[in-house]
Amino acid sequence: MRQRKLHELSLEQLTDIMGEHFADNFEAGKHVDAYANQVTRHVVGAMHRKHKRVFLGRVACNPGDAMWPLHEWWGGYVPAFSADFAVPTEDLALVDLITAWAATGDAEHLFEIHARIEQIGGVMLHWSDEAAPEGPDDKPKFQVVG
Repeated sequence: MRQRKLHELSLEQLTDIMGEHFADNFEAGKHVDAYANQVTRHVVGAMHRKHKRVFLGRVACNPGDAMWPLHEWWGGYVPAFSADFAVPTEDLALVDLITAWAATGDAEHLFEIHARIEQIGGVMLHWSDEAAPEGPDDKPKFQVVG
């Protein structure tokens, strides 16, 4: 049987790989590795292929930061840690939850944010701080929507 490349896998297959890889490394007491970043980037692409749109978002940063809270992904390279989650639709309820979390710091909002991401078919992204080769022209393309 031919081994399939990451770009040939479905969103569901990639999210399974991403979660299993993260869990396996966590249980072994290791940090995730550069492979985790590759899988995570493919998750973003697979969500775009499946839904024709994908929005990347940040939970843990300040209002006004370039990647906060929600941006449409137009293709291109996604730098590690540039997004905490990916969702298939622009969701104002999610933006409101993130804004409330930033204003109050109430941990209950974090649970609501995670639940909302899952409810609308999104996924949390897993990144590694292990260096991976990056080209100078690998710039993300985003459009601010929130």
